Amino acid sequence: MKITLTNRYIPAILILAVLAIGNFFINDYGLNILDKHGEIINKSGRQRMISQKALLLVHMYINHEKQDALVELKQLLDTMKETNNFLASTKLTPELKQLYFTNNLKKDIDNFIQHLYNFINNPVKQNNYPYEKVSKLLIKLNKAVKLHEKHYEQDLNFIKNMEFILLFGILFMLALLVIFIFLPTKKAIESKIKEIQKQQDQIKQKDLDILSQVKNAQMGEMIGNIAHQWRQPLSAISTAVTGMIVQKECEILDDDIFFKTCNNVNKQAQYLSSTINIFRDYIKEQKELKTVILQDRLNNVLKMKEATFTNNYIKLINNINNTEPIEITMIIGELDQVIINIINNAKDILEQNNIEKKWIKIDLAQDNNCAIITIEDNGGGVPKEILPKIFDPYFTTKHQSQGTGLGLHMSKDIIEKSLKGSLKVKNSKYGAMFIIKLPLG
Repeated sequence: MKITLTNRYIPAILILAVLAIGNFFINDYGLNILDKHGEIINKSGRQRMISQKALLLVHMYINHEKQDALVELKQLLDTMKETNNFLASTKLTPELKQLYFTNNLKKDIDNFIQHLYNFINNPVKQNNYPYEKVSKLLIKLNKAVKLHEKHYEQDLNFIKNMEFILLFGILFMLALLVIFIFLPTKKAIESKIKEIQKQQDQIKQKDLDILSQVKNAQMGEMIGNIAHQWRQPLSAISTAVTGMIVQKECEILDDDIFFKTCNNVNKQAQYLSSTINIFRDYIKEQKELKTVILQDRLNNVLKMKEATFTNNYIKLINNINNTEPIEITMIIGELDQVIINIINNAKDILEQNNIEKKWIKIDLAQDNNCAIITIEDNGGGVPKEILPKIFDPYFTTKHQSQGTGLGLHMSKDIIEKSLKGSLKVKNSKYGAMFIIKLPLG
């Protein structure tokens, strides 16, 4: 049977495209649903906590007559009212509808809020919310949290099932492609590949191999850096939360400790978010010509390598002058790759030579119409017989399992061919010094 694009390739490709688009929308829908559930569960749990805190503020006022307690109580009630209306207006399961409307949870919360509003207007002990009603309200609030979590689990399972069906469809179509398209045309494809391989330039192919290996190595290292930089904040968060639970169980958790711990957890969470944003921006950047501030690019790279310095006990001496921004037009991401390669090389040399007090120093200067970046270490320098070969492809002083000799060769190619600058190395008093000159005009 004659194989044509019309009767085989196009339908198969269209079906795969539909499945891929469906997978994209399912993932997007899933992320939106899960974000919404996260917000709902958070607000539901917070509503329970606010109700308890509100009663605590009433107790504080009755016993100590602190006016600040009434002000904070008013703010909590406003928040609780807004949260109650939000939760009641979301898409609810039958169980949640029954809880909120048939079992009057929404009405009970509204009554609770109104009762405490009345207490604010006339703060006497007789206007306090009855203890029996408090217990019943807390039971319902606990049940609401559990039902919201159950709803989340149901939607999560639905999304997983849809993703499995789409994945199965894609795999099935791929199997059909192999059986009905690729296998019947195997001989023609093999013949075409041989013709293409004869026409390919050997040097360009090596460059592609070098780029691929360097990219893969850097991607793996970046994932490791993320893990290392997250380890300490996650440990701090875990310790803080565990400590707070213990204090709560021992009934020694006061408001100062509670808020101090929460602020610390939030601070650590913000650090995690900042770290992942830097790595995400680096990975997602397109290879395009763009005008940037050179100091920002260098500082971002140093931020990404922070875990490398910390875990290998290397002191970073950052002499970058951030007060006088240097603008440069270049292909985004390429200079970052070079700086990472040089830092990695310096780190390996420091470890290999067992330097006790390791350091890496980076400087940035502007000379006429050039930016000059120097990266120096105290690893003892490069042996004279090796210095002329250090930028040669596949030249390495490391064991085969640790290095390929591609990083510095690729770095020199990027600086000289793409960024139209120069990359040189020399020995300083303490170790190796790499000098990058980039034209600013």
